[in-house]
Amino acid sequence: QSQINANADWIPLNALGSLSANSNGYVTRESINWGDTNAHALLNVTKGLNPAIDIDSTFGYSYFTPPTAGRGYLPHVGSVNFAMNGRRVAYYLTTWDRKTGAYNAQSQSRLVWTGRISNEIQFAGEENGTWKIACVSITDELATKTPASLGLSYLENITIGSKGNSFKIYFHPSVVTATVYDQILQQFRTTNTINGGLGMTILVTVPPGIYSNKTLVAAVNKEMRDLSNYTFPSGIKPPQFQGSYYYFNNLQIGYDAYHYTTGQKSIVGKNVFSFLTAKKNTDFESEDLNGSRIIIHGDHNGETCHVLGSLGFKSRGRIIFSCDAWYTGNPSRYAAEEVSSSNYYIAYHPTSRDYNGSKLGIEDADVFWADQGDANTAQACVKIDDATLAPYWNLKEKEGAYFARYNLRTTTGANYLTLTTDPKASFFTTSDDGFIGQEYGKEKIEVKQTYIPHYRPNV
Repeated sequence: QSQINANADWIPLNALGSLSANSNGYVTRESINWGDTNAHALLNVTKGLNPAIDIDSTFGYSYFTPPTAGRGYLPHVGSVNFAMNGRRVAYYLTTWDRKTGAYNAQSQSRLVWTGRISNEIQFAGEENGTWKIACVSITDELATKTPASLGLSYLENITIGSKGNSFKIYFHPSVVTATVYDQILQQFRTTNTINGGLGMTILVTVPPGIYSNKTLVAAVNKEMRDLSNYTFPSGIKPPQFQGSYYYFNNLQIGYDAYHYTTGQKSIVGKNVFSFLTAKKNTDFESEDLNGSRIIIHGDHNGETCHVLGSLGFKSRGRIIFSCDAWYTGNPSRYAAEEVSSSNYYIAYHPTSRDYNGSKLGIEDADVFWADQGDANTAQACVKIDDATLAPYWNLKEKEGAYFARYNLRTTTGANYLTLTTDPKASFFTTSDDGFIGQEYGKEKIEVKQTYIPHYRPNV
């Protein structure tokens, strides 16, 4: 097995050997006790017995995480400890109780020093019958990364939560010759905006979930083409163009290619919003839509739009462009296309749990701990370096490390960690805008197991 948890109550074995039920023993240097056994496991295990401090507790437990299939590194389990070297020790000052004829208990003693056995135990001489134990202070371990090596995976997929999952498209038609469609024309005259008044709004809301760029593009297209998401100014009927989507014959977002203004031209690594105006009819000439404006508003509801952000567009503010290019091969229509400002993201994770749906998509969740063992409920932590923590804040340093606490691993299908209470705020800056992303063509982003002590809940 890939690991033995600190509070594990059973230990798998390659073979039981001569170990008997209801016995004491060791996992390398750690004292344990077990009840029943079977051919390949110790059952009803209590780990961490006989610690150097608080001797009646189980504070002596530790993790064992050998490499996958690394048989030479599997921890030794037996009735005799693997070695004394490295075992924790403590030095107490105590007193002799004349009444009881014994030294006082550890709880009534004064802890002076703690450390580890660093070398062999030697007999000091026959005169006083003492032994010498070479030790080093426990504080020496502060100079070493502990643990030195933990689980490592990579960010994968795009996580979208129930916030920041929508944007609005505003269409401002350029109406010049329309005389039949009086309602629209009257509105434009009344507001003195005969060219450019609001003609239609499309609300695009992507369901929360885990996506690839391809499946996210498909989800956005589905919502863009759903006529129930279309609204019109008060008192204005939808225009009767010969188009599937009112003013438009087609509208979509696609990846790696232009669609209308230059034909199927390759633009690898980019997403492209494409709009193609509808054909003319008795109400309008198609030329009426020449110069129409399209506005895509990411934070229309005050929320950072991580859908647009993960697609390579601005997650805040407005994107404005015009339908003023003739559609290739058909000059009676007009087209508009807007290319993403950055490459689209292969993997993308908003740092705020309000925006990521409390999920962190990774390649392999099984390499991480199910539980770090120091809380009443299962939980553990991971770390990602070089996160964009607050891109819109007025901070000198907008990037830094991101930490997350999780309580569940999903190891089938799209792997992810289910996130729970965030680690203490002092570990990293959180903002609605923060994200971690692997752009198309860039290196994978490492997700590392880390240990953040959980001394009390929500810290």
